[in-house]
Amino acid sequence: MLTLSQQKNLYGEFTTGTAAVANLEFGERIIRAETRRVVAKLGDNLLHTISNGSAVANQQEYELPNRLKKLRAVTFQIGSNVQYVRLSPNRAHWDSLNTASSTAYTANFPEWYYPIARKIRYWPTPSSGSATITYDYDVRFIDQTVADYITGTIDTATPGSATIIGVSVTWSSAMVGRFMQIDKSNTYANDGDADFYEIGSIRTSTQLNLVKPYEGHSIVSGAATYKIGEISPLPDGFHELPVYKAAEFYYSKSDQTRSTYFRSLAKDLEDELMNANDPSQLVMVEDADEISENPNNFVRGVG
Repeated sequence: MLTLSQQKNLYGEFTTGTAAVANLEFGERIIRAETRRVVAKLGDNLLHTISNGSAVANQQEYELPNRLKKLRAVTFQIGSNVQYVRLSPNRAHWDSLNTASSTAYTANFPEWYYPIARKIRYWPTPSSGSATITYDYDVRFIDQTVADYITGTIDTATPGSATIIGVSVTWSSAMVGRFMQIDKSNTYANDGDADFYEIGSIRTSTQLNLVKPYEGHSIVSGAATYKIGEISPLPDGFHELPVYKAAEFYYSKSDQTRSTYFRSLAKDLEDELMNANDPSQLVMVEDADEISENPNNFVRGVG
């Protein structure tokens, strides 16, 4: 995997070197543009995610997840019972549900949902505050723009723990969702595993929590080097693709031989990526399989 800074520096190594700031900025623009192009070509396969929320008793309207582009499915779970909520087919249907009676309908498990103005509403209104709402959706792609943060060192990283403590660092909530990599070292006390871990939360300016526990060597009172950076949505192993395209653009007016060489590298890698994500090879779920009945949907408040 490569952060944006690593992609940009690799482009510099292919062209004029990493000290040529103007050229690195040009390369970064091409890398971002090519990443957008490939992500759009692959559709939503790369931007699929799941997040959870909590139901509030007798509350019908909820905020949708941030950056949501397309909602695939919504489920409610209470204990071991999980039920799909169906999308209301149109506004007329939704309005008819909500004007059928002057008495509000409530239920543990809603039957229908309808998104309105970046919010989502459920019918019947959830009656239980103990339900977990799971959103299955595609997120909007946002360009990577931030350089790696490498200030300070890692003081504490414990295998099996998601908590990381730094020294001489100033971590902020803006870093949530980015990825941390603790570098490998010849000194065992400062030896990370060089894997990338998504940042889940920032507890203080010197302490953060990873989404998944750290699995590398134990670092105690250490001084391990690290980086926090933005990672391309392209699959691991294909992060060089937009770099090759940027190098092709760079040489297109000065060296056709090199331009053709990088074009060939980019094409081979893109062909491999597209073959690996061929929609015909993906497992599809039919609507009939996706929607389940709600045997536990005991409607209350019917007049």
